[in-house]
Amino acid sequence: MERARQELVEEVALATATHPYTRVIESLPVKSPIWTATLIGAIGDVDRFSNVNQFKAYLGWSPQLTRSGSSVDHSELAQTGVRPARNVLGQMTVIMLSPTIRGTPFREVYQRLTGRGMRPASALGHVAGKLSVVLYGMLKNMTPYDQDKHRRQLGLVQSADQPGSPPVDVSLELVDLADSRSDLVDDDLTGAGEPQLGL
Repeated sequence: MERARQELVEEVALATATHPYTRVIESLPVKSPIWTATLIGAIGDVDRFSNVNQFKAYLGWSPQLTRSGSSVDHSELAQTGVRPARNVLGQMTVIMLSPTIRGTPFREVYQRLTGRGMRPASALGHVAGKLSVVLYGMLKNMTPYDQDKHRRQLGLVQSADQPGSPPVDVSLELVDLADSRSDLVDDDLTGAGEPQLGL
C-alpha cells in the first residue's frame, strides 16, 4: 500500500509539474505535491478574485464578527470556503510552526502573537490567514516566495538563514501528522473573545 501511495503522489506531482502556479506555490517554506495540486484545483484562476479578502474567504481563512445578546462582540473563523483548501493551508501552517522545520517569518509571527497572550489555536488561525494573504500576492504577481522581503514587511529582524533557502519538501509522514491535527484547523482559530492583534 505504501508503494501504491508513493506512486500516486508521484503521478500528482507529474500532473501539476507544468502548471504555472506550481513553481510559485512550491516556493513557500514547506511543500508537498498533494498540497500543490489541491490549491491549484481549488483556486483555479486567481484573477477571478477581485481582492485578497475574497481570496481569504474562499479559502476558508477569513474572520467573521459575531454577537449575541448582551455579550461582547468577538471574531471567529467563518464557516465558509473550500474545505480542502482550508485544510491544506491549516496543515501547511502546523508544519511551519513545528520546531523540526527551519525557522520562518510565519513561526516568528506565531511566537509574537502567543507572546502577547493569544491562545495557540487562535494564533495558528491568524498565521494561516497571513499565509493565504501571502499566497494571493504571490499568485497575482506570479512571483515566488521571498523570505527576506516578507521579513522586512513584517518588521522582523533579518534571518540567520541563508537567503533563498529551498523549501522543505514535506514527507508523507509529516503530512499525516498535520492531517491528524485537523481538529486545530476546524476549531475557532481567529481569536474568539480576544483582541485582534496587528501583525
